[in-house]
Amino acid sequence: FLPIPPRMDTTKQFSGWRELGREINRVIGEHAHPEGYFLAADRHTTAAGALFYTAKPYIAIDFSNPERYTFLRNPEDLKGKNAILLLHHADERNLAYYGPYFRRIRLIGESKAVFRGEMIGEYSVYLVLGEGYRGNWKPYQAGENT
Repeated sequence: FLPIPPRMDTTKQFSGWRELGREINRVIGEHAHPEGYFLAADRHTTAAGALFYTAKPYIAIDFSNPERYTFLRNPEDLKGKNAILLLHHADERNLAYYGPYFRRIRLIGESKAVFRGEMIGEYSVYLVLGEGYRGNWKPYQAGENT
């Protein structure tokens, strides 16, 4: 049974986070924006892990599950900021989903999670720069039917 092949080893989920955090910080450093940045991802675990490994006080959200973000009392505070979108698939459909939230979005890189020399696709993400958040995302409000 040993050694366990990388694709079957469950500890692979801990790979690539430090590199992702460094890559996010590098991209933000190269694309300074006076209004600042937030992180958005297509999975809450990706948003949380990325936030932790940037070691910066960004807000990190999963746009597809707004009910998780009731702590954002006024999401309009994000308006005008840029975002680093962390997407597991940067296909046309995903980019079209995020596009209306921003003045412009563009693919700027990829962070590949590598575990024991093997790329782990399920933990690799594309980095998309979302410029000028429009302020049209609405978190779940208690009592609403969604």
